[in-house]
Amino acid sequence: MTAKQAAARAAVSLSLIYAWCRTGMLKHSRFGIRRGCIRIAESDLLAFLAECERRGQPSLAGSPPLKHIS
Repeated sequence: MTAKQAAARAAVSLSLIYAWCRTGMLKHSRFGIRRGCIRIAESDLLAFLAECERRGQPSLAGSPPLKHIS
């Protein structure tokens, strides 16, 4: 699927899909010269989303208190 289709499927922005691809978090294939086009297998997107669900939000317990920026 295209990056736009993946964004719609994951209910996130297109720029977030590109960021996930750029950082290597989301497995994808790039075709063409220079920028080319990105294609994402549906199974890879679903596996990535399932992994995100399993990781959940990090716990804030034991974290130092936040300081104000001056």
